[in-house]
Amino acid sequence: MVDQLNTLTTVLSEKLLQIADYQRPYAWEDKQLGDLWDDLDLLGTESHYAGTLVLQRTTEPTRQSSSGEDLGTYEVVDGQQRLTTCLLLLDRVRRALKAYVDTDEGADDAVRDIRKLLTVQIGGVRTRRLQLAGDLGSFWDNIILGEDPMDGVSLSEGQRRLDRARRFFDTRIADLTIDVDDSVKVKRLIDLRTRVNSRLRFLVYEVRSNAEVGVLFETLNERGQPLSELEKVKNYLLYLARQISPQQSDDLAKKINQAWSVIFGNLAGLPVDDDALLNAHWLATKDHRPNEWKRTASIKARFPRHKYVPSADRLTSTGAQSSEADYGKAWQELYDDVSDYVRSLQLCSAFLRDMHTDGAKYHDFTEHDAARARRANAALVRGDVWFPFRPLMFAARLRYPQDGAFYAELVELCETYSARLFAICQFRTNAGRTTLAKAAFDLHSGLDRQEILETIRSCIWNWAPDEAVSSEFVPEKNWYHRRSHKYVLYEYELEINKEIAPFRDFIQTGRRKTTEHVLPQTPEEGSQWLVDFGENHSRLVHGIGNLVLTYDNSSYGRKEYSQKRGSLGTAEPCYLGTSALNRERELGSLYETWTPATVEQRLQQIRAWALQRWAVVPPNDIDAEELDADSEMDDAADEATVLSGQTA
Repeated sequence: MVDQLNTLTTVLSEKLLQIADYQRPYAWEDKQLGDLWDDLDLLGTESHYAGTLVLQRTTEPTRQSSSGEDLGTYEVVDGQQRLTTCLLLLDRVRRALKAYVDTDEGADDAVRDIRKLLTVQIGGVRTRRLQLAGDLGSFWDNIILGEDPMDGVSLSEGQRRLDRARRFFDTRIADLTIDVDDSVKVKRLIDLRTRVNSRLRFLVYEVRSNAEVGVLFETLNERGQPLSELEKVKNYLLYLARQISPQQSDDLAKKINQAWSVIFGNLAGLPVDDDALLNAHWLATKDHRPNEWKRTASIKARFPRHKYVPSADRLTSTGAQSSEADYGKAWQELYDDVSDYVRSLQLCSAFLRDMHTDGAKYHDFTEHDAARARRANAALVRGDVWFPFRPLMFAARLRYPQDGAFYAELVELCETYSARLFAICQFRTNAGRTTLAKAAFDLHSGLDRQEILETIRSCIWNWAPDEAVSSEFVPEKNWYHRRSHKYVLYEYELEINKEIAPFRDFIQTGRRKTTEHVLPQTPEEGSQWLVDFGENHSRLVHGIGNLVLTYDNSSYGRKEYSQKRGSLGTAEPCYLGTSALNRERELGSLYETWTPATVEQRLQQIRAWALQRWAVVPPNDIDAEELDADSEMDDAADEATVLSGQTA
């Protein structure tokens, strides 16, 4: 392991650098970019410690540039964010200086020097000294450092951040060179170039193996952005892998890195945080107690280093001898434990992606069961509270990977749980979570599948029996100001209309697909609405009986019901004539007028539908003692407070 303080020029000298696929994509935002700019602005002629770079020489043979420079290929194990950013900034400086190469010799020299730093000629091909992985590779080469236009490019999150970074630095460079003559502009740009490539200093470590990386990450905290929980866990497992036999160590490190490459790919773009996968997997497979989850600390406690160290290697046994069998047993146990954990976690990352993918394949299920699972997953996600059910879904697929019928039934029951407790009865999103987590752990441990389903039904019935659900469908309940009202109305529409627009179209800001108040919120003075409803207006206006999804809310406004209803064949937006939504057309066909009586009639119809749509058979026996534990936990935070929204 080699470490020394280097300028950026020295770091890049005689090297080709590449980012591995398992590394997270480019992640810097304005805060990190601003911090780097401020450091450069304030360092003056002094040098500035810019952080740590960890490099590992690959097995690729040494290559020679057209100028005779021998080039070794290195993987950037850590520090890729700051390294990428510094090179991007240098390229923006180069572009700014190009305007003056014909009139200023210093600008011409600086442009050529930066180009040599960023690229090298090999076999007649100009090659970037730093090569990014995945979808960032060509974007970095052709657009960020190249001249290709952005027109028509659909950006990934990493690409978006790279583009934002170059625009950020263009703005700062423009501010730096505004309102001064050309000679001063060139001096400032050259000074900025010098500060980046000569005065920033990096502590460079060259490591020999993948496992050795873990040792560094256990002791080095300097980083452009805080490590995510997933990265901390990966680094700790690599740290553990280093202490076993070389052959096992290299193989285990390879397994860890390959698994994390798949995991990061599966999680990309999902609406979950870094802790979601680790937490749900832990509850399902290791410890079902939600309050005992301590993130990386829990992983370290489960896989403590001392567990895999022979006793004679401890300080308390100095001078004692261990046999080869002692070492072999400890090493094999570590290898097996970590391998099993990594494989299971990788599988669950795929399960998590399936939960949020409309066209998930479920290759081990029959097509019928796969279709059921997709429908149930989609409805659960629409309900906006899915995190309490992840452990159950992980446990089902880990324990019974080919039982699609059971998985589909489980997800359908979870969606019923979410609808009744959270969307309708408005309990907090942790209602019953201890019971759900214990059921997941029991399922993974081999408890009978039907017992698990019965436990979930019992929990639903304990929290949200039919009486409680019915009590939410009364005229006085304000549904409009619940986030869940669109979910319930969407499911109501979906019951008779499979061609409805995607749910996201109704919940995204700025969409015209939204909720219609049949009885307007603010009727015009002298309108028939005030005659028909009078004092009942405030009582009924926000009730679910008065709400319907629509594509034409802005067209309806405060019109009278006769105008909103319209007639068949009418071109102007109206319930009967142009609506593409069946429930909206149903209003027009069923109700010639809209009065307090018709609002309550429709409310009763929705109530009856909801009790059928999310029906639960009353359980034979409820384990009151177990369920009360959940109740006590939630009561302390106000048992029936209004649902505040999804938490990861």
